[in-house]
Amino acid sequence: MIQKILDKIESKRQSENFLWRFLVKSKDILSLVKYTYILRKTVFFENSIYYFFYIVEYPYKKIMRSAIKKYIAKKYTIEFITSSHKPEILKRNLLKSKIFEKYKLIIQENYTNVPKAYNEAHSLADIKIYLHNDVYLPDDFEENLFYSIYKVEKNDKNWGVLGVAGDAGILNTQGKFYGNLNTSGDLLRGGTKFPHLVATLDELILIVKKNFVFDEKLGNHLYGVDICLQAREEGMKSYAINAFLYHASSTWNTGLDRQLPNDFRISRDYIKEKYKHFLPISTTCTIIPKMLLLFTSILSALSNKGSSS
Repeated sequence: MIQKILDKIESKRQSENFLWRFLVKSKDILSLVKYTYILRKTVFFENSIYYFFYIVEYPYKKIMRSAIKKYIAKKYTIEFITSSHKPEILKRNLLKSKIFEKYKLIIQENYTNVPKAYNEAHSLADIKIYLHNDVYLPDDFEENLFYSIYKVEKNDKNWGVLGVAGDAGILNTQGKFYGNLNTSGDLLRGGTKFPHLVATLDELILIVKKNFVFDEKLGNHLYGVDICLQAREEGMKSYAINAFLYHASSTWNTGLDRQLPNDFRISRDYIKEKYKHFLPISTTCTIIPKMLLLFTSILSALSNKGSSS
């Protein structure tokens, strides 16, 4: 039967497509060995060897990830928390995630201050996952999340914050983005090895074990940066993990400071003053340099001098 199928293959592309479908679905290792033997004298032999090892490794990875998922689920209680003042956005995105058939989602409604909403959720779970209401979690998110937690804890059991989009710090005057997500149809990928140590994480999803208090003075910007820096002050680290998700925001990661709204600038200046001992601070959407602190201090001094005269 296999030989008949091989006879119909007319191109390398057809063979690759067939091999992929056959080997991923195949559970019969003996047939797989026979298939590889038949192909050994063809131009497709190199591909067949690759897929042979793929199908041998693939079930092992699935079994291992399944065991890890059960282990983490048994070790920790987990709750999700979101703030939502627009029910239609929540319904169109986050509530479509099937993961909430298994895990509790706390919805803080009609808050104008996200940090306040998170603080008043009063979650008692071991791991708390704070996320935007315009996020959608695909079916494999749980498995990817738990596998990432497992990998982090192999080296750092006292981790501070996890997320899917982070900045590893300033390199050559620019931040280094690490993450894997789809935001408004654009695929954003940075880095290849996860989990990866980062300086700060974006607020679209924040995964924590400690009972951090969100700084309500920040309003709706940079509270994720603040949590990461709180963790850093306590000797804990933050990591970007590979747990792919969808984010429907049209304003995420604008990149250019001049495009950022005025309330963001207020939050940025607050972070600058609160964590001036950590400057420069690199985030997914802006960099807060040391010179900014000096510049604003000079402006403030000049303003005070002018008003006093």
